[in-house]
Formats: sequence, C-alpha cells, structure tokens
Amino acid sequence: MPKSFVYTELQISLPIADAPWTDINDAIKTHPGFNNKTWLQGYGTNSLGDLYEFDDLESAQKFVTGYFPGEATNFGVAQMTRIFDGTVTADASRDINSVHYDTVSSQAPGAFVYTELQTSVPIDKFPWQDRNTKLKTAPGLIGKTWLSDTIRIL
Repeated sequence: MPKSFVYTELQISLPIADAPWTDINDAIKTHPGFNNKTWLQGYGTNSLGDLYEFDDLESAQKFVTGYFPGEATNFGVAQMTRIFDGTVTADASRDINSVHYDTVSSQAPGAFVYTELQTSVPIDKFPWQDRNTKLKTAPGLIGKTWLSDTIRIL
C-alpha cells in the first residue's frame, strides 16, 4: 500500500499539557488520507514535533501546504516539515518491527528517537539489512520506521 510520512517540528518550547492538542487532533482527523499521528515532545526542551502517516503523497502534500503552516502561525513560530515516501522503506521497516507496517508490539514505547543520516544513497542501495541487524541488539529498542527518499522539504 502506498503511504507517505510527514515529520514536523515547531520552533517552540511548550509543555504538551499547555498545547491545545485535543482541538488540533480533532482538526487533523478530518483531513483526507490521514491515518495517524504521534505527538513528540523533546526531553528537557519541551520542543514539539509530530510524525504523521497518510495514505498517499497527494494527501500529505495538501496537509503540509494547507493546514500545517496555519498551526505554526497560530503558535507564532517557525516550522520545519518533511514528506517521506513510505512505500520504498516498507521492507526495511517491517524487518525491524515498525508499527506503521502492521506490526503489533506487546510493549508500549517509553521514548521515541528521530535521527537523520545525510546520504544520497537510495534505500534499495543502502545496507539497511546490516543496520537492522545491529539495531535489533540495542537494549530497549522496540521497533523502527525507516524514513527515506525525501520527496519535498518545506
């Protein structure tokens, strides 16, 4: 199934308890193609970010060019948004138990980590199998969602 991921970050320091997250969630749920969202808050920084899943690229693009810039404006802050192709990373993500690819975990996550590796190597040429093998030995790691082939940076 084709899918797209959107990663967003607001340039703000605000505890999630002080954010109008219920209203924001209600608004986001109405967007065509929207599947789910994971709220992210930085440890010790109260930075706010999110990982969204959409059915397709078109829905993700409409969200990041229509709705999301308005959220940043409402907070009066800058934003960073990236769209990723979830189709090309499906095998690599399934191999390491990503919940975005029908993997069910018996353990609730205690933390999320967002990392970027700056490379121009397409995922089908990248040695993700070797990386997954090493990552699977990391204490506490439950799963990983590979994000690759950035389609558009806003």
